[in-house]
Amino acid sequence: MMLFLLHKCLNKHSIKDNIIQHIKENNQLQLNSQAMLIIKQCWVKFAICSKAVFAESIFDNNYVRLDVMLQNLSIDLLKVFLEEFSNLPNLHVLCHLSEHA
Repeated sequence: MMLFLLHKCLNKHSIKDNIIQHIKENNQLQLNSQAMLIIKQCWVKFAICSKAVFAESIFDNNYVRLDVMLQNLSIDLLKVFLEEFSNLPNLHVLCHLSEHA
């Protein structure tokens, strides 16, 4: 459902051209649609991680899965917000969230 909403609501007109160009340059992309796909992937991964983090109960094998999901989310966030997120301690905290849950 979330992906459907993202495809309908998040398009090239929703984001300023300079942001798209910046993402393309940082990730060596050729097309605007590739930059938009990275942004949408971030939103999807964020939603999946949020669901996992706020689950009513988490079992041992879910911690490993959560850790992998959070690492993937961190990587994708840096693809979109390289300068803004690269030195943030909060992004580093995501790597250790599953250890302290």
